[in-house]
Formats: sequence, C-alpha cells, structure tokens
Amino acid sequence: MILFICLFFPAVLAVWIYEALTKRKLGIKGWVYRFCFNATVINLFVFLVKKFVSHTSNELIALPGAEVVPEIAIRYLVMALPAAIVSGIVCAFVSRYAKVEMEQKQNDENTKDKDGNE
Repeated sequence: MILFICLFFPAVLAVWIYEALTKRKLGIKGWVYRFCFNATVINLFVFLVKKFVSHTSNELIALPGAEVVPEIAIRYLVMALPAAIVSGIVCAFVSRYAKVEMEQKQNDENTKDKDGNE
C-alpha cells in the first residue's frame, strides 16, 4: 500500500494543483491523461535523481513482499512531492499561456492540384 502511495499520490497532488490554479474541473478523460503524464514525469524525475545525484538507484524501493520500508518511502516522497508541486504549476502555466495553432499550407500556384487542375 505504501508503494502505491509513493508512486501515485504525487501525481494526484499535481492534478489537484493544476485544477486549483486553472479553476477548471477536468473530466475523467482529461484527469486520467494529466494523471498519467504527471505520474510519468514525477517518477522519472525521482528515478533520475536517485541514479545521478544520490547514487541510490540500486536500492530496492520495495522488499520482495511488496512492502516499502518507511525510511525509503519518506526519502522518495521528499523528492516526489516538490516535483509534483512544480509539475502542477508548470502544467497550469503552460495551459494558460501557451497556444497551439495549426495552419494548413496551400500550394504556391493558386490552389492547383498535382495534375494542374484548379
């Protein structure tokens, strides 16, 4: 149970922060997409920190019986919760201020197709 809290609770926090900052209520589909994105980003960040900064990547997160040692859980959450807060804020900022537009490119010869027909 502690393993699921460590791996998935920070993503729930990130989605909650996103909803609070954007003042939007996400539907199920949007919530699942944001949750999966945040879970992936947060856990990847923690795994990279464990590998390159703290050099504890060979340390087991869970014992073979799928139980997490509280000391490891605390260290994991200390890295994951700030990452979740930053992820929620960045997602809210990007969704508010970034705009994606798609433009259809037209042919140079006044909309003639391949055969030369208009």
